[in-house]
Amino acid sequence: MNIKAGTELTVCHESVDFFEQSRSERHAIFQEEGVICTCDVCSVPASMEPYIFRNGIFCAFCEENMEITQIPGSCSQCHAEYEVLLEQYTTFISYIVKEIRAKESDPKATQRELAILYGTYNSYLTMHFSEENSLRFAGVLSFVEFLTSNGFLNHASNVLIALHCSYYSYYVDNAKIYSKDIDATFFNQVRQIMERYVDNLTNSSEMDVVYPKKLLTIMLHILKCQEQYMDASIDDNEIYNTFLENYTLYYEWKKIINSYLLMPKSLQEYLKEA
Repeated sequence: MNIKAGTELTVCHESVDFFEQSRSERHAIFQEEGVICTCDVCSVPASMEPYIFRNGIFCAFCEENMEITQIPGSCSQCHAEYEVLLEQYTTFISYIVKEIRAKESDPKATQRELAILYGTYNSYLTMHFSEENSLRFAGVLSFVEFLTSNGFLNHASNVLIALHCSYYSYYVDNAKIYSKDIDATFFNQVRQIMERYVDNLTNSSEMDVVYPKKLLTIMLHILKCQEQYMDASIDDNEIYNTFLENYTLYYEWKKIINSYLLMPKSLQEYLKEA
């Protein structure tokens, strides 16, 4: 094949996956191969990359759940446009959220009706938005809040644990993910569940503490991740004080759960009857 001097050559690297690898991991592969990547994704500032992928959606026309992001902005198979699909998806989401709010304010609405709406809401988010998408994150948290408020604490814990695994694993190397807004929302849900669990300790001698212990584990994991980046926020009193408050809550709840585990059965029964 005759190629003229100065012709730009491009190659698809099968060893590189934008959705599974961080920028540092991709660049390490490129460096080994002596490649300088100037694609649309690698050309944006490093600080913007997590936010681009946090807005990923799935193509509605491809059977393989092709993920589309703002950059390059279209499906690599059918070329469906990101902005067009996003508008369709968010329009439906807005409708479902409106229905949920209407039912929540209706005193005649049943728990079953709300459960169906929340199920539809989260199923649609799962089918059309990537795991890291901020809309899916918010939708799952609203579902957790619904479960918690209706006493389904174990189910709420399961959903929250799965959210932690999927959402934080991709961004564990990126300090930008640990914003005070995300933390406040996440810890608020953990707090609501843990407070209900702690209240139930004196009301039920048969309560399973497996889920509270799992929540404590993911709380500690997130706090440890945040601790690595506290130096950058040491002058931000709001972030720093929230961090200390969450650590205090963690140790308080850990003490309560451990005390319950070590408590004699007879004492548990006495506290339940008191």
